[in-house]
Amino acid sequence: MKRRTYLVTTAGVVGLAGCAGSGDDPEDDENGDEDPNEGGDPNGDNVETDDDGTFDDFEDLDAWTEVEGSLTADEDRSLVGSQSARLEASESDSGVMIRREFDSPQDFSDEVPGLAVASDDLQNPIIQLTDKNGDRVDFRGRSAADMPLMRYNFGVGSIDGDPDLSAISSIQIASWTGDEKEKEFWCDDLYFTPRPETGTVMVQFDYGYETTYSEGFPVLEEYDIPATAFVNTDFVGGDSRMSQSELEELHDAGWTIASQSANNGDLTDTDDPSAQIESAVEWLEDNGFEDGAGYFAYPLGNFDEAAVEAAGDHHDLCFASGYGAGGQITNTTLCPRIGDPDPEDARELLEWTAEMNGLTTLYYHELEDDLLDSFEETMADLSEMEADGELEVVLPGDVEEEYVL
Repeated sequence: MKRRTYLVTTAGVVGLAGCAGSGDDPEDDENGDEDPNEGGDPNGDNVETDDDGTFDDFEDLDAWTEVEGSLTADEDRSLVGSQSARLEASESDSGVMIRREFDSPQDFSDEVPGLAVASDDLQNPIIQLTDKNGDRVDFRGRSAADMPLMRYNFGVGSIDGDPDLSAISSIQIASWTGDEKEKEFWCDDLYFTPRPETGTVMVQFDYGYETTYSEGFPVLEEYDIPATAFVNTDFVGGDSRMSQSELEELHDAGWTIASQSANNGDLTDTDDPSAQIESAVEWLEDNGFEDGAGYFAYPLGNFDEAAVEAAGDHHDLCFASGYGAGGQITNTTLCPRIGDPDPEDARELLEWTAEMNGLTTLYYHELEDDLLDSFEETMADLSEMEADGELEVVLPGDVEEEYVL
């Protein structure tokens, strides 16, 4: 298997302990409706990306206007070029926002933006694409604390109005803090990645719970939807976990059986995350699931620099919490996914994915009670949209082959 990693060690990056779980995002209800700044230094027409998708390397900060907070250059930390942009919000600011305006509208209808980010705490940075009428799409990422400056895969967080992505007049980069909170983060390498030709969805299950087989499998068999089961290999056949024979039945039905490490211990709490990861890969390869051994989901959703490096050394795609309706994957060590969505949120996300030709991954835990009802309703919606040709359901191998930039 080809191993990829997108970690870049840079000067001034310290610390390792960071995490991003699958819980609710405390900033999800925030928005970018701050007072607009009519200034700005337009940076020309028909701006193009380079071969790696880079749109702005932040070498010229005069192209950006401060709307909230402050913007300075940091020559000690960069991913591309000689500097990054340092964004700071004081206690008197509600957050930080910078804006870049264009002389003429830009066409981003076939692309999704992303950004390299580093910070000392959990961040949910926003990239807003705004048209001349003020309608916009907010693309969001989820970055962990104390990680090297690295690209994150962004997806749709919200849509305001009826934005025309073929006629974007400005880009805003923002992060909101609330009252009396300081914020500081670094960004570099504003990039754009292509969208799939058709809205694309993956369905996944964590930890190898028995309900994946007893409840989830019959529903997906009815709709002919393939899925991925991430398993803790030490627990196969244990209490409330699937047996090896059940995993084999799923595999024979077209499922991918993949790794969530040997056990569900937090990889940020061990000195050697590679040991758990290697053990699980060996078990999968020794027991007939070698086609899924290249795919991984972080136990508990937690990761730090060491965990990401270890996961990237042993896997082709690694999954963590993030946003959906995104573009092709640029950072294969942190592929975004959405956990246990309720039917209304899932339906909206599937609609965005279909309308914008995005890439979305939904994952579920133990299918019981309300979560089982939500899962069944969402899979019915997904099946209907797939039958209508609006969406395509794929597996990690398909994404690795077709949708990695």
